Amino acid sequence: MMWNVLRRWHRSLAMIAAIPVLAWTLTGLLHPVMSRWQPSAVIMKPPAEMLAPPSGMVWRDLPAPARLLPATLSLRELRALTWQQKPYWMAQTTAGERLYFDARTGQPAEIEQALVTALARHYTGAQTPVRSISLVVAFDHEYAFVNRYLPVWRVAFDQSDGLVAFIEPRSLLLAALTDTWKTRFSLLFTNLHSWAWWPHEPSRDVAMTAILSAAWLLVASGLLRARMSRYVSVASGPRRWHRRIGWLVAAAALAWLSSAIFHVLAIDKGHPAFSTYPLRASFTPAEVMQPAPMAVPLPARLQVLATPGGPLWYWQFLQLAGQTAGTEHQHQHHAAANEIPVLHEAYVSAKSGETIQPLLHIRALSAAISANAPLLSSESITKFGSEYGFVQKRLPVYRLVFNSADHLSVYIDPADAAVAAVVRDLDRAEGFSFAYLHKASWLDFLGKNARDALLACFALMIFALTLVGLYFLRKQQVVTR
Repeated sequence: MMWNVLRRWHRSLAMIAAIPVLAWTLTGLLHPVMSRWQPSAVIMKPPAEMLAPPSGMVWRDLPAPARLLPATLSLRELRALTWQQKPYWMAQTTAGERLYFDARTGQPAEIEQALVTALARHYTGAQTPVRSISLVVAFDHEYAFVNRYLPVWRVAFDQSDGLVAFIEPRSLLLAALTDTWKTRFSLLFTNLHSWAWWPHEPSRDVAMTAILSAAWLLVASGLLRARMSRYVSVASGPRRWHRRIGWLVAAAALAWLSSAIFHVLAIDKGHPAFSTYPLRASFTPAEVMQPAPMAVPLPARLQVLATPGGPLWYWQFLQLAGQTAGTEHQHQHHAAANEIPVLHEAYVSAKSGETIQPLLHIRALSAAISANAPLLSSESITKFGSEYGFVQKRLPVYRLVFNSADHLSVYIDPADAAVAAVVRDLDRAEGFSFAYLHKASWLDFLGKNARDALLACFALMIFALTLVGLYFLRKQQVVTR
C-alpha cells in the first residue's frame, strides 16, 4: 500500500515540478559560464585627474560657491570635478537635476554627456564611435536592480559585440557593463530563473513557492522510493542510473530548493524595507560661505552635503595600510584578501568652517529606520564581508548597530547620503541560507573556478535526472493508453 502511495505521489509531483526544475537548473548551470563570458572593465577607478583640482591649484583656491552660484538654487549636494583642466561644480538640485557651473566664474556649462562618454571610454578602453547615449531612470532586464545606482547614463558603442557602459554621473563610477550576449542571457535568466514574465509580485511568489515545495517533495519522495526498493534489482540501465544520480544529487537539490523557498518568502521585493535617500535636507549656494577646507588630499573627492544642521564640506578616500595620500592603489574589490583599507574623511561646516563629528550626519540618515532605538556602536566598513556583501555595491559605508529586538544594523553611504542596506535577524538568516545552501560559499576554499565547476556538475546531473524522469513518465503514459 505504502509503495503505491509513494509511487503515485512521485509521478504526480514530477508532472508539476519537472519543467520549472529544468528551467532553474539550466539557468543555474549557465550562470557561472556567462559570468566569465561577460565584458570586463579595463580599470575600476574614476580618472584621477577628474577628482583632483586642475594642475597648479588646490580646491581652496576656488571662490566660495556663495560668491558665484545662483543664491536661491535649492540643492542636495555640490561635487567638485575637473574636466579638460577646468574646475566645475556639479550641482544636484532638490528636483533631481544635475547642473554644472564653472567653479571660477559661476557660468553654467553643458558638459555631462561629454563627461560620461569620456568615462565610458575610460572604463571600457573602447575607441569606436558612440552609437547612442541615453538616461536610464528605471531598472530593467538590461540594467537590473542588482546594480543599485539610478539614474545612470547608458553609453552604447558602435561595435559588433554591442558593448554598453552604464555610468553613474554623480560619483563618476561605472555602474554596469554589458554586451549583446550578456543582455540576452540576463533576459533569459530573469524570465526562466526569476520568472520576471509574471508581473504580479505576490501571486508570483505564491506560485513559485508552490512549485519549489512540489520539487522539494519530489526529491524527498524519490529518496523514500529508492530506499524502499533498494533490495529490488533494476534491469533497465536508465532506471539504474536515474536511481544512482538521484542518490548523488539529492542533498544538493534539497539545499538549493530549501534556500530558494526561504529566499522567495523572506525577501519582499514589492515593498522595499527602506528609502535609499531618506533625508530631505537642502541648502542654497548662499549658505556655502566658506571656501573648500585646507589640504584636501589628492585621492579624495570634494563635495558639499545637505544635512539637517546645514551644509557640510566633505571629503573621503580609502587607503591601504602603509600607503600615503596620492599613492596609486588598486580598487578595493581587487585588494589583497588580508588587507582592509582605512577610511580617511573630514566634515567641515560650510557656514562656519568648524569641524563636525561624522556621527551626527550618519545618525540623521538612519533616523527614519532606527526610530528611537538606542545606538550600540558605529564603525566604518571598507571591505565587503558576509553581512554586507559585494552585491550591495557601495563602499565605504558606516555600520550602525542598534539595541532592538531584531538586532537592527543600518549601513550608510555618507558620500551619497544614502541608506545602503538594512539588516535584521530575518535578513541575516536568509543571507546565510542563500550564501551557504544556494551558492555554496562554504566551498570557497576550493577557489571560485573549482567551486563553480563543482556546482555546475551537480546542476547538470539534476538536469539529466529530470530529463530521464520525464522520459519514464512519458513512457508510462504511453503504456497506460
